[in-house]
Amino acid sequence: MDTKKILINLKNVSFSENIKSACIDADMIIIHTEWNDFKALNFKKLSSKKNVIIYDMRNILSPDKMKKDKINYFGIGR
Repeated sequence: MDTKKILINLKNVSFSENIKSACIDADMIIIHTEWNDFKALNFKKLSSKKNVIIYDMRNILSPDKMKKDKINYFGIGR
């Protein structure tokens, strides 16, 4: 079963070719993977929204760095 075909029928769901295009206008970013691609991102530069909220479900980001960068960050389970 092709998951992408199933999700196309859902309202308000979109796909992006890369992380940057997925985050650029996001109000909220949920990280649910431990991939190094996400660990190395500069979310301050990545998001065009000043009040973006990041939920880190894997606690891969530094809460101190997020606070320093004035990003609304929530590390779940800390």
